[in-house]
Amino acid sequence: MKYAGSESWHFAEGVEGLSHAALYVRDAVGLKPVLTADIPPRLSGTVPNRRAVLTGAERDQASGQWPRWWRAVIACESREYGDESTGPYGRLDEFQNVADPPHFDSLGEHPALQKAARATFAEAYRWTAQRRREVLNASDPSVFNWMMLQGIADEVASRRGVTLGKVRGFAVVLMVKAKWWASISPGVVACSVSAARDPTLAQAIINTAFETALVSG
Repeated sequence: MKYAGSESWHFAEGVEGLSHAALYVRDAVGLKPVLTADIPPRLSGTVPNRRAVLTGAERDQASGQWPRWWRAVIACESREYGDESTGPYGRLDEFQNVADPPHFDSLGEHPALQKAARATFAEAYRWTAQRRREVLNASDPSVFNWMMLQGIADEVASRRGVTLGKVRGFAVVLMVKAKWWASISPGVVACSVSAARDPTLAQAIINTAFETALVSG
């Protein structure tokens, strides 16, 4: 997780393991969940074919079960972004209710998805670590431009008539294909690396995070 800002405004971005592992389960096993605005495109890079982990019937079942798990994963990661004191995975009990490898007892009511997660979760974390090295700058893994963040924070505070201390936002950054982004919850957005690096889209993403946080406050 990377934090930006000053003593007044605040923005956090993270390329986290759990969300990428959930996407890896989806893509490697060949799940086909119903697409909605909050479900990202496929992971970028090469993902191995692990379809043999499930039967066709199990794959259909897991495809229907996966979106609910994905939203729980993103919600859990998003809440961590708002608490600098704990950092990522600070509330371990909450995360264990969403993903508790290697056995994934938390998915006991969804046996097909549980089976897929058990079979691929360890390799998903290895894949994520390698892909981070390929995609992110080792010396500065930030994908959003600090000067742009500063400028938008100033603009939002002025436009809304609030102090800079009220301007906060968080981004779950995903190594997925295409320039994709979505508003997840008040103050929280999810986006692809390429969307965060696109100046026009980045402005919209940052502005949405800041503005929705103010509305919820």
